[in-house]
Amino acid sequence: MGIILSLNNMISFIVIGKNEGWKLTQCIESIYQAIKENNLINYEIIYVDSNSDDDSLIRCKKFKEVKAFKLIDKYNPAIARNLGALMSKGEIFVFLDADMTINPGFITKVFQNDKLIYPLVAGIAVDRILDNNRLTIREIAYHKKEKPYYKLITGGAFIVEKETWNLVNGMDNRFVKGADPELGIRLATKGILLFNVPELFIIHHNDKYKDGNRLTVQALNKNVLFSSMLTYRKNILSKYAWKRLFSHEKSLIALFISVLLSLIFANAIWMLFYIPILAARLRKSNNIKIFIEKFLYYLIRDSVVFFGFFFFYPAPIKTSEIIYKNYSN
Repeated sequence: MGIILSLNNMISFIVIGKNEGWKLTQCIESIYQAIKENNLINYEIIYVDSNSDDDSLIRCKKFKEVKAFKLIDKYNPAIARNLGALMSKGEIFVFLDADMTINPGFITKVFQNDKLIYPLVAGIAVDRILDNNRLTIREIAYHKKEKPYYKLITGGAFIVEKETWNLVNGMDNRFVKGADPELGIRLATKGILLFNVPELFIIHHNDKYKDGNRLTVQALNKNVLFSSMLTYRKNILSKYAWKRLFSHEKSLIALFISVLLSLIFANAIWMLFYIPILAARLRKSNNIKIFIEKFLYYLIRDSVVFFGFFFFYPAPIKTSEIIYKNYSN
């Protein structure tokens, strides 16, 4: 029978997307299935669109209860989630991307006595890789462990109390990419790590995966690179930012040491210290083509993040600059 949430605990399902078409329909249908199976009586569904030019909003309007908003000029996932939270009435936010479907059974695992078991929760995420005919090529499960555990990074799908979200003023809208881990660092600094439950939470329907030189292409995307730089500089006093730096950025640290030693001893030969550290990061790449691709990716990425840390200062986007239209029924 599931659970019945009291009127004091409205759930706001907040979906964001851009040009997701059939996947948006599938996402909203999965939300309604979760509502039905769990006998939810106090809920709302909000969709924030990042200026799609496909039929996403037309599809959305087929669901009469859904409140839809379209960002017009400035848009990214952080802006979309912030707008969705601003327009919501719930005390609990369920954030989903439009290319995800939610597992209805997950709801029963994270609520007790009409309350969320922890201020910030998520679960197992399955990345379902699709071909051009929407057939599954393979599935990859993330965050899968036998027991619940705490972790730093939020990811694109999570459930959070409104009070917790407001504690850090939501996401930083300068982040075109990487707003999720940056949010996780700020929440952890406030004493709130993400509680990960060993239960399927969402399935990510990924039909945009491309083989070949996708990493090299990403390396040339300033939004991907600047997000890492801004995360570390903005949270430089947080031990969680340093923890992430030392666990994820060994080659970046090596680059910093190489540049520092080259300056101290006025000899560029010290830059060679960086090369073996970078190569060690790629030691599991058996294919020479993939090794070269990843080597170029991290070489460009580390260089841009390093120099951007000192010289790139993106200005915050003011709320008054964010233009949107209400497409609700």
